Amino acid sequence: MELLDMPPEIFQRVVKTYVRTNGVVEAWKIRKTCKTFRDYVEYEIFSTPKLNGYIKEKAGRNILRNNIAKFLYLRSNKLNGFIRDLVPNFIRDVMAIAEPWVRDDKAKAALRKVLCELYVKTDSNAFACIVRDIRHGRHQNHLQGFQVTKVINLVAAAAAAGSPDWLRDLANHDHQVLWLHSPTFGYPIVAAAYAGQFNVVKALAEQALTDQGLSTTTSATAKHTSFREAICTSIKVGHDEMATVLIQKYGEAFGPASETCMTEWLQCSVSTGNKVITRLLQRIPTHAGTYTFYTAFENSCRLRDPGLIRIFFEEGRLEVNGISSYSYPLTVASQMSHTSTVPVEVLLSLGANPDGPTYRGHFRRPLEVALQTGRDRVAILLLEAGANIHLISKSCWKPYMKQWSGMEEVTEALNRSLRESQKPRPLCGELFVCGNTGGDEQ
Repeated sequence: MELLDMPPEIFQRVVKTYVRTNGVVEAWKIRKTCKTFRDYVEYEIFSTPKLNGYIKEKAGRNILRNNIAKFLYLRSNKLNGFIRDLVPNFIRDVMAIAEPWVRDDKAKAALRKVLCELYVKTDSNAFACIVRDIRHGRHQNHLQGFQVTKVINLVAAAAAAGSPDWLRDLANHDHQVLWLHSPTFGYPIVAAAYAGQFNVVKALAEQALTDQGLSTTTSATAKHTSFREAICTSIKVGHDEMATVLIQKYGEAFGPASETCMTEWLQCSVSTGNKVITRLLQRIPTHAGTYTFYTAFENSCRLRDPGLIRIFFEEGRLEVNGISSYSYPLTVASQMSHTSTVPVEVLLSLGANPDGPTYRGHFRRPLEVALQTGRDRVAILLLEAGANIHLISKSCWKPYMKQWSGMEEVTEALNRSLRESQKPRPLCGELFVCGNTGGDEQ
């Protein structure tokens, strides 16, 4: 009989025995057999061993460090032996307070999972709090953050739970707490965005606009930062509608997007391949300069996503034949085409001049970049698109003739350009275009 053919309760006991006998590190190595097997192994690895089972070996510490949220999720339900109980007990106490507002068992499990993940994302000292007694030493001032009675912790938890009633109960008499940063769960609107609580996110965004006319001691920076992070989070979790609403409300509350905001949002939208939000970000008012969009364009070239690359030019943020103090788009595409010619193909299809801009400043021509960096396929594309070999120094391409002697496609394109492209000619005639260079005769 195969292991996975056993009844689940028997199989679980086998895995538990294996983890107890062989330890965390050895058990971790066998988890890749299949998803079902992995789930059983991970459950036993994070729910049963004592703390020493993780920290006695470097590999064990790394396993715990990279899976703190899973560890907390299981240990906040049941400690199972000696571990540092500060954080698990804190999560459990928050869940106990949440019970009147979150009654469904499935919703409770989802909230506990989210709170554990939010804690790990928020607290940079999460690992230390799990493996050390922070009541003594340099982390002891950290204890103040783990007060379950702290309203800001509960407000963030209520937002993650998606409970407007719980939020009203906590913040009805003091709206300022909606924008304060919880040391354990972060900003409430970010917690709600991470948990996918769209209705709460919309309500908080509207509240930000409602509160604008009121005298308040809440830092405007905190509100701005929470919006910025919530938009990043909604993009990362793939909730386009939520991100769109937040971007719209941000504009109403704070005006044109700051350079910092635009940089972070574009980084998130491009890295996740999100064309909807990337296109939206091209259209909103912003204080960000060309450099911000060039950087995002570079990242889209690395991803080799044609649709993503096109957005920067279709929406007019960058000009396909425009040059800036930063670079020239086709040159950037040539440099980014390590394993794929997609970025170059896209720009040529958009009308990029294969020779580069008329005035290229101190930048090299795209063909020169391709030749000097060994981008053979890019060089062929540029030559086939009409790049003029005569516009770059012979010393640049001459050394490659011997190297390419056995590559018919390259040498054919190169020779065709040598034959058919016009050589640049100096001005004929006198030194100056107009012979009369003096001033008006008196």
